[in-house]
Amino acid sequence: MRKNTAGFSLIELLMVTALIAILVMIALPDYRTPITRVERVAAGVCLLEIATRLEGQRAGQQGQASLELYADESGCENTLASSHLFVVTADADWHISAELLADNSTVSEQCQRLVFTQQGQRGVKGADGTLDFSEQALDCW
Repeated sequence: MRKNTAGFSLIELLMVTALIAILVMIALPDYRTPITRVERVAAGVCLLEIATRLEGQRAGQQGQASLELYADESGCENTLASSHLFVVTADADWHISAELLADNSTVSEQCQRLVFTQQGQRGVKGADGTLDFSEQALDCW
C-alpha cells in the first residue's frame, strides 16, 4: 500500500533556501553600484544648490567679511544628511565638500569626497586634503 505525502521534504526546502541565498549574494553588489552612483550624483547636485545659496547670501551681504550658510529646512543637505556630510570652508575663497559617511566598498577611495569651489571648479578632495580637478576627478561627478 502506498502512503500519500503532501508538501516538501526538509532537504528540498534547505536546497531552495541555499540557492536563493547564493543568488542574493551574487546580485547585491551589482544592485548597489548604480544606487551608489545615484547618491553621488545627488550629492553633486546638492553642492551646486548650496553654492547658489552661498552666492545669493554673499551678494546680499554686499562685501561683508563674514559668510555663513543658513540651512534650509527643505534643503538637500537635510535630505542627504544620513549618507553625506556637507562642509563649507570659507577662507579667502570658499569651497564646499560632500563626504560619503557610509563605508561603501563599491565607491572608489577617490570618489569619497566631492568638492565645488567658488570659481566653479568641480573635483574631489583627497584623504590628505589636497584638491584634485583632473579628468579622473570629474568622472566622480
